[in-house]
Amino acid sequence: MNRYIFYDKENLHDNGLVGLEYLTTKDTLIIFYSDKVKSLLITTYQKLKESKANVIFIRTTSEGQNALDFQLTCLLGVYIEKYQAGEFSIVSKDKGFRFTLNFCKEYLSNDNISFDQYSSIKEIVYEDKLTNVKQLKNA
Repeated sequence: MNRYIFYDKENLHDNGLVGLEYLTTKDTLIIFYSDKVKSLLITTYQKLKESKANVIFIRTTSEGQNALDFQLTCLLGVYIEKYQAGEFSIVSKDKGFRFTLNFCKEYLSNDNISFDQYSSIKEIVYEDKLTNVKQLKNA
């Protein structure tokens, strides 16, 4: 099953990207960033370059409270409509996304589609058992 990961860089900076080297060709990682946080650590950049996942950067240009969150949620809806199957994950510690995900779980979940929120990509990798947990603990 394909996986679509919506990453809130304003909320997590590079911290939540730990584990991205374990993503596969079935993963699409969409990184939302703004002028507030538009830099990457060199080590993170290198891992993104080497990643097997399809990596997309979305620069939000609107400034205002929760602008990035609303744009991320909007694109999540577009992807749900476009692909209609897969695992849709938001990587953020922002508790406001729970309202979106609860709605999606209640009205859109079925055997072909799932929704969840994580605080890092590492958590996604753990849950899916894509790699040895012991290796990740040493990352």
